[in-house]
Amino acid sequence: EASTPSEAAAATAAASSVPAVSPASSAVADSSAGSAAALCPLDHVLLVNNVSADECTAQILATLFGVYGIVNKVQLMKAEQSAVVEMASAEMASCARQFLDGCPLFANNLSVEM
Repeated sequence: EASTPSEAAAATAAASSVPAVSPASSAVADSSAGSAAALCPLDHVLLVNNVSADECTAQILATLFGVYGIVNKVQLMKAEQSAVVEMASAEMASCARQFLDGCPLFANNLSVEM
């Protein structure tokens, strides 16, 4: 036990500061992880491989994927023979993946991944 008032105050401050630091630091880590996931969900984005670079256009892919929902964006990467298709929701993306994975388009069979 502390023998003087200043030692008692120091012991109280030290004891109260230790628990305060630990929960605050874990709260910061939890909130930053949650906000990062909330800012960048990727469950509605599809990677389409095996895209015929010579014949396929972004408009063709938008029309094809549009059968299964609303297409927000198509980014065609002809050098890699692939594309990124952003759908309006995860359900639409899942439906498009289910029906278009392995689908023939021009000379290739598409590979669709989430």
